[in-house]
Amino acid sequence: LAILRNQPNLTLREGNVEDLVPGKEGRYVTGVTLADGTRILAGCVVLTTGTFLRGMICVGDNTWPAGRRGDPPAVGLSETLRRWGFRIGRMKTGTPPRLDGRSIDCTRCTMQPSDEFSLPFSFLHEHIPLRGQLLPCWVTRTTRHTTQIVQENLHLQPRRFSTVDGLGVAPRYCPSIETKTRNFPDRTHLVWLEPEGLSTKTVYPN
Repeated sequence: LAILRNQPNLTLREGNVEDLVPGKEGRYVTGVTLADGTRILAGCVVLTTGTFLRGMICVGDNTWPAGRRGDPPAVGLSETLRRWGFRIGRMKTGTPPRLDGRSIDCTRCTMQPSDEFSLPFSFLHEHIPLRGQLLPCWVTRTTRHTTQIVQENLHLQPRRFSTVDGLGVAPRYCPSIETKTRNFPDRTHLVWLEPEGLSTKTVYPN
């Protein structure tokens, strides 16, 4: 962020975009309108909406509007796009619940160590600052008993899997063990256990 703030000819503005400013006859966009009514004019507007457009979070039977946990959804911008003739839909992610790493017996799993020579995702860095502190992942497999437990509790899965209520369908989403065991009940499936950080015991089952 400090690099961006010091970048010449770049101005950072933070706010919730609620509407687009139409150009002549509505054929193009000339800017955006923020939630506080501020207008920012521009020759070009790029929408990088992520999971925020009319977003919903589903946890079991509970559903509420949200972008991601703790952030509000972009409702006004969604309505603008609908008003302009765009078809609005939802794409689900199906993120699995996290696990307490202290409850996992890693001696019964296969360790997957980090790369010996890790490359950073960003070209702004030439090396991994935490090299030497990277945690291993672990891999295990489902069993017949695992499959039975999942299938007996499919009725408890979030409503996001419904194609009727409009809460989201998509060709791709985060891996979910319930979908794997439902579609391929006669197979065993890999489950990757990924630590979420150095200062937390939370594990992401992938």
